Amino acid sequence: MIRDRLKAILKERLRSERGDVLTFTPEPPAGADQLRFGERCLRAVPTELLEMLRFSNGCEFFGVRVLSASELYCTEDDEIVFHDWGTGDVSALNPGTGAVVYRGHDPFDKTPVAGSLEEWFEAVYQEIKSLGYLSHPDDSHSQGRYSMYYPPPP
Repeated sequence: MIRDRLKAILKERLRSERGDVLTFTPEPPAGADQLRFGERCLRAVPTELLEMLRFSNGCEFFGVRVLSASELYCTEDDEIVFHDWGTGDVSALNPGTGAVVYRGHDPFDKTPVAGSLEEWFEAVYQEIKSLGYLSHPDDSHSQGRYSMYYPPPP
């Protein structure tokens, strides 16, 4: 369960590439009224996302901001955006499959990056633990580095 995995790394301290301490800072759990954000979407909200929001209504995850229930929004094809790169690119959850996709804006790109929200958190944690930051797909591609958002070819 995603809650168990997040609890397990709650006390972890990672180092950024500059040596700063990065932590997982959860917010208070979302209440029932806050979880009504799903009414804005056409499809059912995945249980895994609701479980995460009941544990932490948004968070700072080792330098990566995860949106709160009031900040979540649905794309035109009803994927739920939970992480915004601040560049027009986002990470979104497909409510039909539970998979996480990267949605680039220029040019439009939609790439699967994790099979579930829990896998996404784990991959982000491992990448930050290894590199000291979460590498943006465009940066990884232009610098010839592989990352969770820009994996090596099969």
